[in-house]
This record gives sequence, structure tokens and C-alpha cells, in this order.
Amino acid sequence: MTIKVKPFTQPTILYVLEERNPTSEDIGYPILTIWLNELTSNTFQLVNKSSGATWAKFSGGSTSGSKIESWDPTETYAVDDIVNDDGILYVSILGSINKKPSANPLFWTAYSQTLVMTTITDPAINEATSTANIDDYSGVIITLTISGNDQTLQDPTDVTPGKKFTVAVYSTDSTSTIEVNNITLSNREAQTFVWSGSTWMAVEAVDAEDISFTPTPTITSTDVQAAIVEVGASVAIKADKIVPAAVDNLSALDATGNLADSGKAYPVGDIVGTSDAQALTNKTINGDLNNISNISLGDLITDSTDVSKFIIIDSAGNITHIKDVPTGDIIGSSDAQVLSNKTINSSTGSFTTLQGQLVNTQLINVDHEIQITEFGTSLRADSTSEIEFTFASLGAAQDGAIIRICKINLGKVTITPPGGKYIDDKVAGVSTYNDTDETYATLTLEYIHEIETLVFISARGSWF
Repeated sequence: MTIKVKPFTQPTILYVLEERNPTSEDIGYPILTIWLNELTSNTFQLVNKSSGATWAKFSGGSTSGSKIESWDPTETYAVDDIVNDDGILYVSILGSINKKPSANPLFWTAYSQTLVMTTITDPAINEATSTANIDDYSGVIITLTISGNDQTLQDPTDVTPGKKFTVAVYSTDSTSTIEVNNITLSNREAQTFVWSGSTWMAVEAVDAEDISFTPTPTITSTDVQAAIVEVGASVAIKADKIVPAAVDNLSALDATGNLADSGKAYPVGDIVGTSDAQALTNKTINGDLNNISNISLGDLITDSTDVSKFIIIDSAGNITHIKDVPTGDIIGSSDAQVLSNKTINSSTGSFTTLQGQLVNTQLINVDHEIQITEFGTSLRADSTSEIEFTFASLGAAQDGAIIRICKINLGKVTITPPGGKYIDDKVAGVSTYNDTDETYATLTLEYIHEIETLVFISARGSWF
């Protein structure tokens, strides 16, 4: 709402019939704008009609009033919150806490300087910073649901120097970012740019000595850096704030910031530092509460008298020694080693990639059902008549099993998978065969359970 007040010299009261809090629809827009005549004698008040409470009072361009609360350093402020800071109204342009409006222009702007901001979600390249937006608004609030497209501020139609444009970012996932004039803005960050007449310039941070403030009665400096130096030079510890510690005890700051007896005795030895090279003696270290690292093998000593035993951790987490250290080398999973004097149970172990070993063979001259125990062997079809090979079982237990079938006579050889299973690239249940006059036609198959397929490993001759 905008109210233009005609020139007047007598105090004027405007009654507000209803109060309401800003809503999400008000983001980026002034709640109330009042144009006053510049006569210094003007007085203008906004008063609630029902309660009679003064909402705000305007006089000679300044504002004050009990309805607009004073800035509170402990309060968390959101975008568009309005506060009174030393008699001047400020509007939040970036959420903050403990950011004094008069000293933090990236978070607050004087209400008299606030113009309308527009909003946009996940803009296309340069959409948020178009010439139209720059001409019509003083800034844009960008909402990101994903990392945004790069934005470059376009030239304003009116190239008069001094135009300000602020880009603020809100990320719904708190991680998405957007590039604005090559400056990366993250969630809840904002950047103000100033038009020089020919280009946009980012407002950079300033040194503490460039920030002015109104000093307190005990500080004379009028810029932050000088005030820091002044305070540092004048700090003195008051005697009534020091409570001496008992003899040989250390002093420490208590909850109120005063020195007090810590109750901790001053050690006889040196105080231990986190990175100091020091030798600790007479200490018992709890292994549950401490981690010890980089101990050399030569420094490990146990009270065990049982030699030639491996030291292991038992189920209770205690160190014990049960297993004998072998006479030969310990077997490694990928080490090239020769095993001797071993008996291996084939029912509980398996072999892959055996080199230089003989494979069991079997002559077959009639139809034959391949048993699980025959995987890993060579079945030789020796007949002038047709022989069909089928499988007793193929399942997860046979995953990786290999069978070799060799045709050593002129009869047709057919290999048929179980129902629902495949041979190489054929349809489920369809056979492969060799019916040529080729002798020594050979086919090696491996079962891959994940795809329920007997795949060709190697083949000689024509298999259809």
C-alpha cells in the first residue's frame, strides 16, 4: 500500500483499522510506503483505531514507534523482517542473527532504500538477471531445487551510474549453488552489484577500519579497527575478579568468566602436549577409552611364555595364543606357492584354473544324462548313431561348473538343457547339435546361474 501525504504543517494522524502480519505473498514488497512533504515541521502518525496504540511516527523524514521492534542481537531474522536500529528502520535482505543492521549492509538495507524484489525458481541462463528484471526491481530472490544455470547481470536500460541490484539464493536441499557474474552463491547467501555506467561491479568486503559506528561512552574511536586497538590496549584484569587457587593448584575460568581454583593439582612432571615429543611414565592406559598407534614391533612385549604361537583376539576381545606357527610359509590368496603334504577334501573345496592336470574322461555310446559328479570331466561321444546329452540338474550349486563334450565318431551329437535353461544365445530349452561328418568336434560349456545359461567356452567344428 502506498500513501501520498499532501503538504501540511499541523500534526496528522492516520488510523489503521486492521493489523496483520506479513505472509509469503508479501516477500519482496514493502508492506507500507508513505511519501511525506519535506517540511521539517511535519508530523505523521499511524494509530490502531481500536487499541489506540501508535504503530509508527514519522517526523522530518525519520521514523520511530513502539510497534516496529528494536533490533535484538539474539533474535533470528528472516528476509523482509523490519526492525528499528537507533531510530532508523531496516529491512532484512538475508536471514541473520547478531548482524547489526547499521553495520551489515549485506544483511540489511535502510527501509527508505528498499525497492520491490522479484522471485524466481530454477531460472534458465540469465533469466533471473534479465534487463527487464533489472529495470523493474532492485533484486531477485532465486529458489534452487537443483544446482542453477549461470546468471550474468544484463545492462540496465537506464545506464546512469549508481543502480544497485541484489541476488539472494535459497536452496531447498541446502547444497545447490548458482554462479552469478562468476561468483558462486550458496544457500542463504546474497551478493549486491552496483552499475558503474558501463559494467556491473560486485560489492566487496571492506576492512574493519572502513566501517564506521557510533562509539559507546567508554570508547572514543569511530571505526571498528581503531576501536579494537583501543579496547585491546585498555583491557586490565580487575583484582576483584581473581580468586587465587590453592597452593600447587591450577587456576581456570569459571562459568561467569572469572578466574577460580580449578581443583586440579599442578603436575610434578611436564604438562603433556598433543604434538610434543615426550616420554610418559607411571601411567596406566585404558584400552577401551584410548587408541594407541604407530607402535614398533620391537616395542611390543607380552607376558606370554608360550613360544611359536600366533597371537589372536578371542570372541571376548582378549588377546590369546592358540594356533601353532607353521614350519612352512603361510599360504596367501594370490601368492605363487607350491603345496606339499596336503590332503584336500573335494566335497568341501573346489578347483579352478588347474594347470598341467589330467581330466577324467568317459566314453559314451548311447543317450546320456549328465550327473553333477560328471562336471569337470570330458564326455566322448563314440557312436555312428545319434547321441543326446541331457542334464540331471542345473542350479545355484552348479554355478561355474564346466563340462566338455567331444564327438569322436560320425553320429549326430545333441545337447539339451533342462526346461527353462538356455544354451548360449538360444531360446530356453532349445538344443544345440553337430550332425556333420566331423570327427573330433568339441564343445566346452560353463553354467552361469545368474542368467541360467550354459555358455560356450570353446568350440571346434560346426554346432547349430
